[in-house]
Amino acid sequence: MGAGHGGASGRYDALRDVASDLAFLLAALGLAHGAAAPSAPAPQRA
Repeated sequence: MGAGHGGASGRYDALRDVASDLAFLLAALGLAHGAAAPSAPAPQRA
């Protein structure tokens, strides 16, 4: 009776890996933690 509902099954491991990859990508782009994306300055009118 070693199998059953006694612990984590690894069902969400793939989702955890994807979330980790996306978090790294957002951090690398400077978009993590709700930071706004860097924007170009508005053009100056003459």
